[in-house]
Amino acid sequence: MTQSNPTQLDSAPRPEHPRPILTRPEWLNLNGAWSFKADPDQIGQAQGWSSALPAPDTIIVPFAPGTQASGAPCPEDCLTVWYERVMPELPWRGPETLLHIGAADHTTTIWINGHQVAHHRGGYSPITADIQPFLGATQNRIVIRVSDTTSWQQPRGKQAGDTRWPIDYDPIIGIWQTVWLEPVPAVRISQVHYRFDLAEQRLTVITQLSKHSETAVEIEIQQPNGQHLRVCGSAKGRSTLSQTLQIPTPRLWHPQDPHLYPVSIRLLTDEIETDCVESYTGLRSLSVSDDQILLNGEPIYLRGVLDQGYFPEGWYTATTDNALKQDVELTLALGFNLARKHQKFEDPRYLYWADRLGLMVWSEMPSGRIFSEALMTDLTQEWTALVQRDQAHPCIVGWVPFNESWGLWHQSTRREQRHFADAIYHLTKAL
Repeated sequence: MTQSNPTQLDSAPRPEHPRPILTRPEWLNLNGAWSFKADPDQIGQAQGWSSALPAPDTIIVPFAPGTQASGAPCPEDCLTVWYERVMPELPWRGPETLLHIGAADHTTTIWINGHQVAHHRGGYSPITADIQPFLGATQNRIVIRVSDTTSWQQPRGKQAGDTRWPIDYDPIIGIWQTVWLEPVPAVRISQVHYRFDLAEQRLTVITQLSKHSETAVEIEIQQPNGQHLRVCGSAKGRSTLSQTLQIPTPRLWHPQDPHLYPVSIRLLTDEIETDCVESYTGLRSLSVSDDQILLNGEPIYLRGVLDQGYFPEGWYTATTDNALKQDVELTLALGFNLARKHQKFEDPRYLYWADRLGLMVWSEMPSGRIFSEALMTDLTQEWTALVQRDQAHPCIVGWVPFNESWGLWHQSTRREQRHFADAIYHLTKAL
């Protein structure tokens, strides 16, 4: 697989590409030292902090305030925090520049040079905004406000809220995954996922574009023998294109042989390349027969561990990519072949190492505990975004939208709770 070459800031933590399932060669990592201001009294908006933070402290992004790795103290009851930095000069010129935040808990607002460019709800789903129209020639300033609540009407997983169970952990707030920039064309590849038919030895590649287009989409897959398979077709004015390739003698993805096929996806206009991303896939099928789980048509016994995904110095965030890799390696060394990532949607880098090393994963939505319209809205939106983000990873063999009966305590007597559970099940099947 082709490795991207980011522009790095000095001593930036977590320098690896944060979205390994879909990479472009040019990007800029914004992790590292940012100005930071806790806002326990929530006065920042009224006082105009979106223009500049008064007397700020320093925080190391992407670690949540209050963690050892962040270097920034934060009152435990603080529900609003602010970040600020001046962007370095960009080493590119392009139609659009995307600002990405892997995740920030829980409600995020972003300003560029005083202009609000994005508002996002959800503590686990990725945030993306085109900031190109708001960039000046020099001294471009990013300000980010992140607020949280203690309400159990929002998906919060094991983070303690306005009530705290003995099984709960300390809450987090703020940015907890990598912040980065990416130059892109207006019509671009925004998502990709794969479906493999074992009986037909056929791979379907579903490419999602940023907008409706007549562009041609070319898929190239490298086989284990080094040869390449290609298919090319027009999007025909749509934003989604499904293309199929026959895979002769497929090398199947399995925990004992987690082989990955490198994939290149290109957009072509009049045979001129306008966008290109590198990806990968593992060819595997999953089914159930006679109460047995079948991987690639063969029974497999799941030996799973419940993994909470907390790290000593960074809480939600591993301090290094190697720490995520070691988590996967240790799980395998202990004799497990599966990890249930309990009440946390994990960093995509964890899924990358699970793909490469052969650990199966159950991905689980952090729960709320009070059923309400607010919970239904937030959970549905965030669950959809996260399934779309991660569905290309071959390691994921299970999707868990609800933990036990959390947030759906009265399914036996309240039809609306049963309908909601059924709706999320069918939505997941449709994605």
